[in-house]
Amino acid sequence: MVLNQASIKWMQQGLQFHRAGDFSQAKLCYDRSLREQASNYETLQLYGALLHKAGQYEKAIDLLLASLSIEPNQAHVLNTLGNAYKALCNVNSAREKYDSAIQMKPDYADPYINLCQLLIQQEQLTDASAYLIEAFKHCPSNWQLLRLQGLLQKAQGSLALALKSVERAKELAPNQAVIFHDLALLLRMMGRSNEAISHYKQLLNLGYTSEVFFHNYANALSDVSQHDLALEYYSKALSINPTARDTLLNWCDLMWESGQGDKMFAAYEVAMKRDDIRPEVISDYIKKLLRTNNIEAARVVFSRSQDMFPAHPLTSVNRIALSCYTKTGAETIKLEDLSTQLKKICREPLVDLNDKLSCIEYALEKAAFETAYNELIWLQRSHPNDQWLLALLHTCQRVLPDKTYSFKDVENYVFEYQISPPSGSSLTEYLQALKVHLLSLHQSKEQPLEQTLHHGTQTRGNLFAKPHPLVAHIMSEYRQAVVAYKHALSKLPELYPGFWQEKPFTFSGSWSVALRQSGFHNNHIHPMGWLSSACYISLPDFDQSSNAGYFQVGIPNLANDGLGLPALKEVMPQEGKLVLFPSMLWHGTVPFKQNELRLSIACDIVYTDKEVKD
Repeated sequence: MVLNQASIKWMQQGLQFHRAGDFSQAKLCYDRSLREQASNYETLQLYGALLHKAGQYEKAIDLLLASLSIEPNQAHVLNTLGNAYKALCNVNSAREKYDSAIQMKPDYADPYINLCQLLIQQEQLTDASAYLIEAFKHCPSNWQLLRLQGLLQKAQGSLALALKSVERAKELAPNQAVIFHDLALLLRMMGRSNEAISHYKQLLNLGYTSEVFFHNYANALSDVSQHDLALEYYSKALSINPTARDTLLNWCDLMWESGQGDKMFAAYEVAMKRDDIRPEVISDYIKKLLRTNNIEAARVVFSRSQDMFPAHPLTSVNRIALSCYTKTGAETIKLEDLSTQLKKICREPLVDLNDKLSCIEYALEKAAFETAYNELIWLQRSHPNDQWLLALLHTCQRVLPDKTYSFKDVENYVFEYQISPPSGSSLTEYLQALKVHLLSLHQSKEQPLEQTLHHGTQTRGNLFAKPHPLVAHIMSEYRQAVVAYKHALSKLPELYPGFWQEKPFTFSGSWSVALRQSGFHNNHIHPMGWLSSACYISLPDFDQSSNAGYFQVGIPNLANDGLGLPALKEVMPQEGKLVLFPSMLWHGTVPFKQNELRLSIACDIVYTDKEVKD
């Protein structure tokens, strides 16, 4: 097709404005170009790309399709069209356009990059890997593809390989801010928060600013107990996006742990004044208020949320959350309405599983056992190994003995193991040295807001990542304990499908807890584990005539004293004793009166498909 010279002239002027970021002038020029020649496919695709960048995705798609209808052989336009469909969450159409661009021009890197990003986001990792292999055949030295390979390896859990890939990308593009950011994220995930902070500082020196950067930098600072600086950068992130959900959660929690509970909700109040606040953020706010016993404030926020999102399913979830803390008021649920509401909530895709299980807990507290059981069985179809769901089913087993379950004698799955000291050291010497090291890591002023401990503190970050030599030894003892656990108990029936597997295992989280006088853990479960644990490092001189300070399993964390269900087993803590148990088991501790610390290490253990090296 021959393009009109006047149309080309206006198109070229528009492109100059487009590249300079002056979108309004660019639009005027593109409009004039199309008045001169409506079939100018170059102007159509440039105009479409401009509108895509401006967030007007549907209009952009119309222009890009019009350009392709005139001149189909435009791989870059297919790529931009894929980006527009992706922005509208039309994953299938986006993938189709990226594929078409790749078929049309196999050595064009952009559609590979965009498609692989999409596939990784969709957790279609096998497909992403296949496309990357093909992309490297045509573009072997593309830093963006190497970076994506690192992101894929991170999603697959191969952090060391991911780090190597991103470092290779940095060699090809040494000044790309996004690579510094990726490296920092990976280093933090590997427990190397100080190294991550070094990369974040380099980004600051480059003048890099973004909400995500400030948020992640604050996370790393929080890991190393630089709380004031972490709060400063959370605040910077919130200044860019006042309704950022994860940042609000982290800022609020850190304010609490830093002893600033009187100011911890200020950021949420700013967010509540925004038109772009989401129902999920309001729901988080209500939960935080309830967690800190600000019942009346939670009622006020709930009332405001009803006006803002009257038909959203989270409004029903929040009503149930409030009902757990109140016995009167407009938010209270009538028992006869509970079954209908719970069924609706449990089938609502906009409500996440944890919120659904919280509502089921409320049903159990209200003795609506059949209702709770029916919804748990329905949810178990799609979440067969969820630890919280299994814990609630086990609770149902105890209150509805006529039902059929796989759980039997769960207390037999609790295992005690005595650790050994390093060579050349006594157990007392080793535990004393470990105590000194662990206490140096306890920097918070208050217990974590969303954790189960009371009158104590918990270390931040992953204790077992890049560990101190004293901690490395306890990791070795843990590995031996898990091997002994499987050897001793693997003839017991599976508690749920996949409980016993012939796979390597690894640690999915690790921390230390220091309880003060009157300290204890609420009864709870560990949602991220297969097995969980407690290892006692230093203990008060407990009164042997009582069970003060004991570890116990079996009492659910429900109102009405756990439905009156007794502990299934109690374990007397002893220094050097390591206790392993299924993560789905309700467990907690009995408060103690002694004015001494009860210091322990805990971790979650999961199966892995990778070979684990000491």
